[in-house]
Amino acid sequence: MALVYSNMGTLAKNLGMSVDQELKSPTINIPGNLAIAAAITAKGQMNLVPYKMRGIVVYSDTDSILSKEPLKDYEVGEALGKMKDELNGGRVKKLLCLGIKKYVAVIQKPDGSEYTKSVFAGVPRNSLTFEQVRSKNRS
Repeated sequence: MALVYSNMGTLAKNLGMSVDQELKSPTINIPGNLAIAAAITAKGQMNLVPYKMRGIVVYSDTDSILSKEPLKDYEVGEALGKMKDELNGGRVKKLLCLGIKKYVAVIQKPDGSEYTKSVFAGVPRNSLTFEQVRSKNRS
């Protein structure tokens, strides 16, 4: 599949932006099928809408949610179209969301022990504690 960007400079100019890179070719070859990837992503996002409409979502990403309520047993599983419990029965005790793909959470495992999950662009995953993030973001 090829993406044509011969009008990129004009589009950027109309948006009040600039293109800093000199383009060597009017096309970029991308392995795979962009239309299929877009359709899969869109379908995944549509599958999340019912959870958002129930008002139980506290954070969502392209293909995942953090819910303030446990999901129904029939909603969770390994089959295609089912939600996967990535916390393995754990519960979020504390959550600080600062934006898309910018959050830190304290997770309590079913056995009562806790661990921290952190996601921030440019920072190794799970390398920040809840207190580190909170202290840097207090006003």
